[in-house]
Formats: sequence, C-alpha cells, structure tokens
Amino acid sequence: MTKKSMPFTAANGSVAASQASNLTFTAAKQPLRRSAHYQPNQWDYNSIKTLDHSDYDQVKVRTEVVLLKEEVRCLTYVFSHFKDEKGCFRVSLKNDVKGMLSLYEASFLGFDGEETLEEARNFTTKHLGDLIPCIHPHLKIKVELSLELPLHWRTPRLEARWWWKKLGLREKTSFARDRLLECYFSAVGIVFHPEYGFCREELTKAGALVTTLDDVYDVYGSLHELQLFTKAVERWECNGSENLPEYMKICYNSLYNTADELANKILILEGWDAMPYIRKMWTDLCKAFLVEAEWYHNGYKPSLEEYLNNGWMSVSGTVAMVLVFLLSKQRKTKEALQHLMHYPNLIRSSSMIFRLCNDLATSAVYKGH
Repeated sequence: MTKKSMPFTAANGSVAASQASNLTFTAAKQPLRRSAHYQPNQWDYNSIKTLDHSDYDQVKVRTEVVLLKEEVRCLTYVFSHFKDEKGCFRVSLKNDVKGMLSLYEASFLGFDGEETLEEARNFTTKHLGDLIPCIHPHLKIKVELSLELPLHWRTPRLEARWWWKKLGLREKTSFARDRLLECYFSAVGIVFHPEYGFCREELTKAGALVTTLDDVYDVYGSLHELQLFTKAVERWECNGSENLPEYMKICYNSLYNTADELANKILILEGWDAMPYIRKMWTDLCKAFLVEAEWYHNGYKPSLEEYLNNGWMSVSGTVAMVLVFLLSKQRKTKEALQHLMHYPNLIRSSSMIFRLCNDLATSAVYKGH
C-alpha cells in the first residue's frame, strides 16, 4: 500500500496522537492512555500490585502488556508519514523549523530500541544545528535551548531555582523569607496550562523578588535606606546601586538584571520593547511599599480610604497581572499597552480583592501582636 504524504507542521503531533488513540484492537479492550491533559490513570490496582509479586490476575496483566506494546508501536508508526520511499526522513522537512523542533522534542519520548524515534532525533539534531545561523531570532533561542536540553525536560521550577541560586540573593538577605517553591505553586495556580511554562517561570521569579523586597521595606531597611532604594528604582539605571548599602545593592541588581533579561527575551521572541511596562510595574510597587514604610516609621495611622488607595498596589497583584499580559500569546496593540500603563479597572479591582483577602488571612496574626 502506497503511503500518503502528510504535511509536516508543529500541530501534527497532536493530530498523530488523535489518530493513534482511535486505533482498536480485537484481542481485548485497550486501556485508557494518559495524556498531557491529565486524563485518569490507565493503571488499575492489578497493574500496581504486580510490583510486590502478590496474587494478581496474570492473564489480564499479560494481555494489557501486549496491548500497551502494540499501542506504542502504532503511535511510532505515525512518523512514517514523514519518510520517503526509501524509508528516510524527507529532506524537505528542514524547511519547517517549528515542525522539526516538535519532531525533535517528540523523539525523546521513545524507549530504547525504537528505531523510528532514534532516526528522528538524529535527523532533526543535525538539521536544526545546521540551520541555527539562518533561523529567525524569534526561534533561535528556543532551538539552541532545546538542543542543549529538550524543553520538556526543563521544568520551570528547576529553571527558577537555578536563577535564584545564581542571584545569590538568599545568602545576602538572610533576614528575608525564602519562598521560591511557594512562589512556583502560586504561579501554577495563576497560569496552569502546560504550554505556559515560560510565563510560570517568570511569575515565580517575580514572586521571589516581591517577597524579598517586601521584607526589605517592611522589616529590615531604615527609612532613609528605603527612600534611597526607591529613588534608585525610579531612576532605573544600570549602575543605580552605587550609593546603596551592601544588602540593597544585590536587591537592586537582582531586580534590574531580572527585568532586563525578561525584556530582552520578549524582544527576541516577539520583536517589541517591554521594558517601559516592566519598569513601571516595579517602580509603582516600590513606591507603594515606601508609603507604608513611611506610615510605620512616622507612627502614622492611615484612614481606611488612604490605606486601600495604596494597598491595592502594595499587595503586588499588579506585578502578576501585568506579567501575565506581557507573556500571553494574544496580540499586544499599542492601545492595549498604553491602557495597561494606567492599570484598568480589571487590574485595580482584582488587586483590591487580593488585598482584602490577604488582610483577612493575616489579621489574626497581627491581632496576636
């Protein structure tokens, strides 16, 4: 039977998976295959019980093993659509860099001895490496990272942890809370779809920085130091930390360099400058932190209206929501970005709810003091 050529696109992985999942076997009912969409586990009690060599239905388990092997074999057969009459991957595939990158990533999901996936890995590794000098900058960084280590092997939490250790912020600000893991779980709650790993990573970084800055303003810094730090953030200069105390220098440099790195990534991937919006969100947060610090150091008790007018900003919800918008896949128009600079009601109202919920959760602690 002659094979039909299938157009090679980044979406074909999901198409192929759908085709394979529709295959039926006459030997017995096939088990439910788990996917990235978190469907119910295909392993039942009998499958798990084989691990302790206790009594179990041997015939049923053996049948399931045979069916599972057959199902995997059929899944790998889908890749034959990308081969020529000689059984080699078509050279024309290299014209679709995104598709080749998807095929490269998929090749790492195979087991030892699956020749088709091994051939796919060798083919895509060679051609992606050859094409790096010619790839558009938007894709180049993804290809380079993937060739270094497959992207689905890079969990956002580990990426964020490497960043946290590289900063050295934890060692120089031992007074501050170290809440990197909690920040990651918060990021997962905000953006839970599998394809938004980069957004979760940046939200984790932002959350860790917010926690440290909050402790600097709320616990450790003197009023004079906090005023110096806030002015430095407002100026937003590469060497802005020169006149700051040592512990504040690493805080400022960590904030500035992390923001600069994110802006550069967005510039490379999407071709527009996000720095004005990133800078404003951090500046506004630090100014709100300073207002609360001045109230405390001056012994001033604000009215409820004064407190909430500043509190919706100091709770840091704006940082999360601005980042989510900047890192979303929707088109960013000039009008939308300008609107973002003024914090529309959606952001203000959400932040106000966040502030009230946060205060309700901590009110019992403050009453104890």
